[in-house]
Amino acid sequence: MPNKLTENDAEEDGEPLSQLRGWVKLSDHCRHVCEQMDSIGKALLKEPERKLSRLAARWHDRGKGHESFIANLKPEFLRAAQTQLEGEPAAKAPDGKMQKQAKRDPEKDAWRRDRPRAADPDDRRRPGFRHELASSLAILETLHQTHPNHAAFAWPEGLDKSRFDQQIASEPQSLVTGPAAQELAALSKEDFDLLLYLVAAHHGKVRMSLRSAPDDARTDVPDPCPTNERQARGVRDNDELTACKLPDENGKDMEVPKVTLSLDPMELGLSARYGPSWRERMQGLLERLGPFRLTYLEALLRVADWRASRGEDENARKSG
Repeated sequence: MPNKLTENDAEEDGEPLSQLRGWVKLSDHCRHVCEQMDSIGKALLKEPERKLSRLAARWHDRGKGHESFIANLKPEFLRAAQTQLEGEPAAKAPDGKMQKQAKRDPEKDAWRRDRPRAADPDDRRRPGFRHELASSLAILETLHQTHPNHAAFAWPEGLDKSRFDQQIASEPQSLVTGPAAQELAALSKEDFDLLLYLVAAHHGKVRMSLRSAPDDARTDVPDPCPTNERQARGVRDNDELTACKLPDENGKDMEVPKVTLSLDPMELGLSARYGPSWRERMQGLLERLGPFRLTYLEALLRVADWRASRGEDENARKSG
């Protein structure tokens, strides 16, 4: 799939690896990537890093449940595919590209190719949207929603965060439990930050910094960001991801809870909600692991994703 990989590096909001010959539901794709990651990791990683990389593979596309990713697909195609998707978000959808030809067949292409226009208020697409950032923020919020006192959210000793933000005293109102939450809670702060990095970086668009891009300030789009809200890479404060299924450690489906995303980590300094900022977390990783180890681990997950996508495309070709 060399052309897909080249396209992926060329576009800020491109999703070429999501555009294959057939439909693949989210839980299946994450399972396939985990299987590839396990195969790669057995030869190249020690057990702790292998286990963490498998966890990243299982969560890496959680953000494809975001309405702005879903809005890239033609509604009539989505409706027709619901039986095949079993009510889950689509991780992959047909691109309609004809065999041995560069052109696409519109009757088989599930993707919207028109430009988002401000005149269409029902269009929920956001230029520059990155599903992997939504995935990483969902992991962050899932842990906070279930274990708000985890070490990953701790402030430096001697500082009482409740004195800086009175809202913290009432959060969260209800705790959600389950295998997904327990698995995240079992991670150390250092491993949790590495998980966030691997998931966010698996397309090479979000790494050490988390900041707005020019597309986030556009007003000529159907859903412009209000001036009093934060938006980064198409992800906005208070965006919601519905509950969905992801594979567990044994490859079986597990339910992950609904979350409301927050961009608190993009601010410099300590966050009352999450503690260390994104920049501080990533700087700590860089100092602990170094740039070469981080790049190596990121590359392995990207290769696992490519291999899984290639296998899914081949299976769709054989069955179609």
